[in-house]
Amino acid sequence: MDYEIKNSASKKKKFKQVAAKITLVDIEENVIYQKTIWHKNGDYRITPISFQCNGIRANSLQVTGYPKLGDVKAHFENNFADKLIIGVNLVEDFVSLDIPSGDYNIFDLQWHWWVNTVNEDGVLVREELVYVPCASSFLNMICNLLISIILTK
Repeated sequence: MDYEIKNSASKKKKFKQVAAKITLVDIEENVIYQKTIWHKNGDYRITPISFQCNGIRANSLQVTGYPKLGDVKAHFENNFADKLIIGVNLVEDFVSLDIPSGDYNIFDLQWHWWVNTVNEDGVLVREELVYVPCASSFLNMICNLLISIILTK
């Protein structure tokens, strides 16, 4: 999921994180839901770094036919409430849709695979590992669990 940094009505925060593009895939990597979300031009901040990360330009999100954030949120709430959602950094994805992550069954790969390493300032920090080996290891673990359940029946 890609986010944008949107102007906020809050006096305490100038900007807040809001979903701009959402793509959900099944276990076989088939796209099951994909939308770019409509936002008013100038209502979000574009920087050279954000453009490199998500490709969003000043007018990229104000396209006729794009659904509004409320429509995407409603679709997500209606279709994924009883599903297991596996991903990376899911809490921020839920924040960007303004949906409480605690209401869903989520498994965030960053919560389960990490190494302790020393950063450039000499401080011991936890570094998340979120690449293919982690996903592969997780899927292997699930397969072994399913096999043991089948064998015990």
